[in-house]
Amino acid sequence: MKTLLSTLRNSTITFSLIMICSIAFAQQESTVWLTINDAKDVPTLDASGKLIAQDVSFNEAITSLNIKAVKKALSSSRNSSLLKVYEVTCECEQEDLYATLSNNVSVVSKVEYGPDYKILATPNDYALNTTHYALDLIGAENAWNITTGDANVVIAVSDQNFEVTHEELESQYIYYDQTNTQSTGHGTAVAIMAGGATDNNNFNSSIGYKSSLALYRMNINEILNASYAGADVINLSWTSGCEYNTYV
Repeated sequence: MKTLLSTLRNSTITFSLIMICSIAFAQQESTVWLTINDAKDVPTLDASGKLIAQDVSFNEAITSLNIKAVKKALSSSRNSSLLKVYEVTCECEQEDLYATLSNNVSVVSKVEYGPDYKILATPNDYALNTTHYALDLIGAENAWNITTGDANVVIAVSDQNFEVTHEELESQYIYYDQTNTQSTGHGTAVAIMAGGATDNNNFNSSIGYKSSLALYRMNINEILNASYAGADVINLSWTSGCEYNTYV
């Protein structure tokens, strides 16, 4: 009985260590952007759902790097060359993905590290301060004597997500993607600052409060969508990395 208990105990410890190691060494998803000029070289899913490419070296990279997806990075673009730009996603180190595709796969070119979308400073409230520092700084009261905005002026805000039922936003927006599931704090604050409801004895005033808001997701392709939709202003309070990127 002691031997059995000892074996079970050791097995449990071993299993726990395996689980811990598996969690510790689980790879994060990494992306690169690259160009594939010939449509036949774009990997597709076979009948079993496995990603497969016609090019042998690309197939080897898919297997060795655990590449999970290859999709158009800028699907909304009207530029034919940008429609040949693809985002490759793997469960591997980004450096390995970049190096392998750059050096070993001849059917791809112009490999770049994929954008790393991050919001900028996140306010911890919705501007509930009693002071109007920012509005005073830009002379908002003097500006409002000239204009408070116009419903025909569309301010597009590209951000994580937006609490569109917020009383400062619910009457202000003309476009919102209902499928967006990211967190709403930062985007809500930014949208309210740009064009939230004003003169309603609630929260702070917004600079262009009679303008219309169009609320987009936080990525480069959405900037194209906002532009093509006719937005007059596009506000981005986020970064996609600080390195030069030929596609951006």
